[in-house]
Amino acid sequence: MQPEFQPLVTAATTLCADLLADRLTAIYLHGSVATGDAVAGISDLDCFLVTRGALTEADTRALAQLEARLLTEYPIASEVHLAAHSTDDLAADSFARFILKYNSTLIFGRDVVRELDRISPTLEPNAATAKGRLSFARHCFSQALDGEQPDCTGPLPSDPYYVSRKFARYFVVIEGAYFLMSQNRFASFAGEDVLSKLADCGFAEELSLARAVLSDAKRAAVEPDDFLRRVRPLVDWMFDETDRA
Repeated sequence: MQPEFQPLVTAATTLCADLLADRLTAIYLHGSVATGDAVAGISDLDCFLVTRGALTEADTRALAQLEARLLTEYPIASEVHLAAHSTDDLAADSFARFILKYNSTLIFGRDVVRELDRISPTLEPNAATAKGRLSFARHCFSQALDGEQPDCTGPLPSDPYYVSRKFARYFVVIEGAYFLMSQNRFASFAGEDVLSKLADCGFAEELSLARAVLSDAKRAAVEPDDFLRRVRPLVDWMFDETDRA
């Protein structure tokens, strides 16, 4: 996590703990703030709260007020998301547990995912998991190609160059990670780890473009439509290889 986002993360943790008290079991941080890829004023803060029992309507309203307060007091984030889920909900959602286990950081409380693993094992980063979400991934990429907001990205930035950066993260890094799962080569969702492992796939130009956009979207200055067109051969190939795994 970049140091400039730490005050926001600390405030979010403290306020959620004050609001929910002993009903708050854990907070997991995910998204670009967790991975250290966030951009000030562009990236969202994404927190996954685990609670004992379902929240009341009053709790939900209070969390929405906290989101607005944090956004006002810490404008370094473009949006603040405090998504609360009960332990029972998490126990029934194996994919959510998979994301928390492999692509999130525990910042408060107990590691509920590890505890639930003993009762109902979490999905593993393998070909079955990668193929299980493949139709969703293809759908999201088609949405992006058609100029729509993909279901997987959430709201897109107003700056088109940062839209390209978000597409690089989702369609090259994240989909690259799932492709690596299908090949039994996955280690993490970390950007450079994924890109370096994709280097032997024969798409040097596409990977170089993604790396440039992720490193400095403004300097790369690639419009979203152009970015998608240029990385499409790589993305389509990863989808097809995952399907054949």
